[in-house]
Amino acid sequence: MNRILALTFVAFLSLSASACRGNRSHLWRHFFGPNHAAKANHGRPTYSSKAASATGAAAQSSVTEPGPLEFEQYPWLKNCPLGCLKANATLRQHFVEPQGYLRVANAPRTFGEWLRTLPLAAPGTVVNDDHGKPALVTTAGRVAAVVAIDMHAEDSADALLRLHAEWKFSAGERASISYASNSGRLMPFGLWIAGERIVARKQDWAWVYKTTPSANPTYADLRNFLDAAYQWTDPRALAIQGTAPDALDVSPGDYFVHAGKDPTLVIVLDVAKNSAGEPAMLLGHVAAPHQYIYVMQASKGTAWFTPRPNQEIAAPGLRPFVWKEHRRLPKSMIGNPI
Repeated sequence: MNRILALTFVAFLSLSASACRGNRSHLWRHFFGPNHAAKANHGRPTYSSKAASATGAAAQSSVTEPGPLEFEQYPWLKNCPLGCLKANATLRQHFVEPQGYLRVANAPRTFGEWLRTLPLAAPGTVVNDDHGKPALVTTAGRVAAVVAIDMHAEDSADALLRLHAEWKFSAGERASISYASNSGRLMPFGLWIAGERIVARKQDWAWVYKTTPSANPTYADLRNFLDAAYQWTDPRALAIQGTAPDALDVSPGDYFVHAGKDPTLVIVLDVAKNSAGEPAMLLGHVAAPHQYIYVMQASKGTAWFTPRPNQEIAAPGLRPFVWKEHRRLPKSMIGNPI
């Protein structure tokens, strides 16, 4: 009977897209599977209700550019514990297109447009390791900018899920927050707020009804759901879940993924094109758990990657990506949610 009530509640939630915000709490990782121990806690903060350079032409967009204090569509800036990075500028403000390129058009309120105005920390911000010292990506000169978001025990795939879920939540859209696990089964946020939890079962997991459904899901619910989902997904799952766009068809929100040995991915944060339709890309990455999301440095003096369809993408510090590793989340996941 409880499970029937939970599923009925999920159906009700799918009809509602009211925006909400709230507090955050923390799920300890010992609830999850043994084969995911590498994603350890590393001393993440507990969330509670008390938690208060390129050259070229100027960027163009039909969307009004927010100022440093106007990031209402980025929920973590309002729900972040002490010590979080402060927003200094948007991605679009900081990185002007290379000469001869213009940013591609994005429909308003889509995932790609949301990524384009991600808040960045002040210039010179470094990516620290677990001991508070500059991480290798910083000391090796691989960081062009740091996203103003709290550090988390996430890997590169988790960072994409985190950004996507934050965008959906900020738009008041919860029913379509759902991600594939390594086994191919879906993990929908709707079941989580209906009172079910992801519970380890030997080397696998199952949904188990555990608590009272949440009539008004909070930001804490979102973050706790993500903490649970991270344990059962990785870049290989996103390689399967994504579609393979045509050559030169690259958009913000796409990703390039190594799905074999040492799986990892980079996120396409923004795209500009020249008159021949050839792309320039800003790429985001998380080098290791409990480190900031950062914008990758493409080469000396620029963060824009400008590979051609027959060329590898030489992301610094990683094995080169090839175009057949280019993926895009399904259209239903990245379009205008309203």
